[in-house]
Amino acid sequence: MMRNECGFTLIEIVISLILFGIMAITAGLWLVTGVQGFATTRENVTISQKAKLAMARIDRELSELTDIDGLNSGPQCIVYRIDPLSPFFRVLTIRGSELVLKTDNAGDCGCSSCVGTETHVLLNQVYSFQATYEDLDGNVTVNPPDLTKLALIQIQFDLSRTDGVPTVHSFSLAVNPRNNLHLNAP
Repeated sequence: MMRNECGFTLIEIVISLILFGIMAITAGLWLVTGVQGFATTRENVTISQKAKLAMARIDRELSELTDIDGLNSGPQCIVYRIDPLSPFFRVLTIRGSELVLKTDNAGDCGCSSCVGTETHVLLNQVYSFQATYEDLDGNVTVNPPDLTKLALIQIQFDLSRTDGVPTVHSFSLAVNPRNNLHLNAP
């Protein structure tokens, strides 16, 4: 007597499950890689946009300065005035991991809780901040020369990622002050 055998053997089912598992793992890895790539791109775009906005503000501020405090300014802090008649200084400095722009009457770089201080955070996640100054003779220094001899302010800052990836993005900006007796005016 012959039996009609319709169905799968145990070996066929096990092999099918193994093949399906391999395909699922491959598809999952492909999906995870795509999501990680998207997250990395989104973080890079966010960092670039924040840096671009901060650089535009810094450029506007420093190109309009009318006085720079050579004693208090240095590589990590720029003390300047925009209005020569104003008693207030503008201070561009790094505070912890933030790049801040503050207005106060002391012009103090290290003042964290000054009375009468208006502080704006330009950037967060700042890894480093450096300002260098170039005079009309091409000499580069970390302390600014007299405003009439100041030709260029070079700003360089590094931003770290917020998603924990150990990558630092570097940005730089060169600003020509316009109010130094019109030496750099367009």
